[in-house]
Amino acid sequence: LKLVLAELSAAESDLVGDLRVAYDRLAPTMREDTLANLEDGTSCGGCYTQLAPRFIDQLQMGDAIRCTSCGRLLYCS
Repeated sequence: LKLVLAELSAAESDLVGDLRVAYDRLAPTMREDTLANLEDGTSCGGCYTQLAPRFIDQLQMGDAIRCTSCGRLLYCS
């Protein structure tokens, strides 16, 4: 458990700006469902809903974007 918490803390320290603010607001209630990867460059990795191209563009520019279906914060890996 200590190892997992240390890894989580390290990953959280990489979050900056609007993404960190949004993460801090959502994490207490959404827990492990707070973040989702952008799957195949077009859909939410949490619920697999296809995203509008404008959201993908914003995400690639570094904006904090939430899935319109499940509410997870999205990130590009």
